[in-house]
Amino acid sequence: MRIPLLYRGEYSQWRERFMNYLEEQIDGEAMINSQNGDQPLPVIAQMSLAGNAKNAPLTLKDPKFWTAEDKKTRKIDHRKAVILYEYETFKAIEGEQLLDTYLRYLQVINDLKKCGYKKDNCELNYKFLNNLQPKWKQYGTLMRQTKNLMDINIDALYNILKQNQGDVNDALGYKKKAVVVTSDPLALVAEKKNVSK
Repeated sequence: MRIPLLYRGEYSQWRERFMNYLEEQIDGEAMINSQNGDQPLPVIAQMSLAGNAKNAPLTLKDPKFWTAEDKKTRKIDHRKAVILYEYETFKAIEGEQLLDTYLRYLQVINDLKKCGYKKDNCELNYKFLNNLQPKWKQYGTLMRQTKNLMDINIDALYNILKQNQGDVNDALGYKKKAVVVTSDPLALVAEKKNVSK
């Protein structure tokens, strides 16, 4: 459909076209009859050259407009939006250990629950597996194929993945800490002094 051209000052043409559009709608007649409903038309305050009129309506930017409850509601809504955005954009950070990714994800899940959002196990598990580092992708695929992700929670999924941590660390090139076994207590003290210097 081509957008009609409306010329400046031709408001009757605009009104006619808009009424034709409303008549085609399902509740068109009700919309036409309820042009303003029970509400009175808003009063536009007259402005003087000297300054603002005293009867000027409050604007959204005016702090007097917002009650404490409205401010609290807006703050909560903003927090919910931030948390939902954080969940939607969650991704493992490059070089991050599985435990750190898991703990960040749990924090996001807990924040979602505090805000009243409910996600099922399957969605949470798929989200976690899909956003792991590339070295974990093969284990994520294996988990999707062998486990029923609807039945296990995120903690059980992490525990299963944790069993493969050694293989992934080797693939990523992380060095294992060398454990020095000594039977001489003085050697241990001497070793600690060397480390602390």
